[in-house]
Amino acid sequence: MWEEIGAGELDWGPFPRRKGNWFLVTAGDERECNPLLGTFGGFLSLWGRDCAAVFLREQRYTRELLDRSACFSIAVLPPAYRDAVKYCGSHSGRDGDKWAAAGLTPVCVDGAPFPAEAELAVLCRKLCAAPLESGWLAPDIRAAYFEGRKAGNPYLFYAGEITKILRRK
Repeated sequence: MWEEIGAGELDWGPFPRRKGNWFLVTAGDERECNPLLGTFGGFLSLWGRDCAAVFLREQRYTRELLDRSACFSIAVLPPAYRDAVKYCGSHSGRDGDKWAAAGLTPVCVDGAPFPAEAELAVLCRKLCAAPLESGWLAPDIRAAYFEGRKAGNPYLFYAGEITKILRRK
């Protein structure tokens, strides 16, 4: 069902949303986990390691789970699951069973949860979490993402070392 590939084999650029490959960030554990539509993130080299970075708003339920977790995942689903991915971006897991409502099934490998329907799952060990302070941002970014109706709900930056990449056979 799954094959493990190396980071060098990853055929997914650093700009997934522009290519139409929206991704889900999932955090938690086997008992409680939640997927969230990822809109900001990518891959990087950090401290001599292959890493993934995601940015989550402070008020997101997935952020709460990630703060308590040692692992998280980034998953890409096939185009047939576009509506499920959109659902995960517009509904909170606090309000009910997001997995069932989206028609997805959670699985956990090496402590990192992700949707079983994924075509690609990047499993990560959390290395750091840091608030993204708006005072350090360019004025246009601050205005678009941190002011007005978005004020008071800042982003947090998470970097994770890629521990395993699973691709559907």
